Amino acid sequence: MNGLAGSSGPSHVRRTLDLRRTETPGLGEMPVVQREHRYRRRYAVVLLDSDGRLTDQRLFSQLGWTPGTRVDIGVSDGHEIVVRRDDQGDWTLTARNMVLIPAPLRHWCGYDAGDAVLVVAVPSMSAVVLHDLEALDQALPDPRRIVERMRPAGAPPGLDVPTTADTTDDPDDGELSSGCGSHVGNRAQDAAGSGDGRG
Repeated sequence: MNGLAGSSGPSHVRRTLDLRRTETPGLGEMPVVQREHRYRRRYAVVLLDSDGRLTDQRLFSQLGWTPGTRVDIGVSDGHEIVVRRDDQGDWTLTARNMVLIPAPLRHWCGYDAGDAVLVVAVPSMSAVVLHDLEALDQALPDPRRIVERMRPAGAPPGLDVPTTADTTDDPDDGELSSGCGSHVGNRAQDAAGSGDGRG
């Protein structure tokens, strides 16, 4: 008989999925931490868009801010930017519920398009405060110390765990440089906000 009759194509090996899993190490005595206000977050890290606008819908909803809400925008002695609801304010939230930070204030604090800022809501005063992320470095514990003191999950506190971490100061681990402080000398040049976005 002529041809390739009876020949077969490439053979296929049937594979069996191994469903075995490595067991998770026991965590020992680790009581669950009960956190207060889990669903009432009042902090957010927000990016400024190319026009200097920002929003966080969850925070703004806590304040009752909606498109068209009038606000006043100013600064504090600590060089933070403050946005506060004011029915007589010169600024209004956009149709996308965003607030425009005036260019002079952004430049005063060294903020550029795409920069991240820490936004803290103050519901009792219907306001938000904008901080440079350097505020987090100052408020949070040194992350290098936390890493050095890491222990196995379930191990008792105080367990001496040897570490080979290099504790030499690394520029990437240091405090974030804030543009705000370096602009304090330019306070005399601060002007009222530009007309963009005014009500």
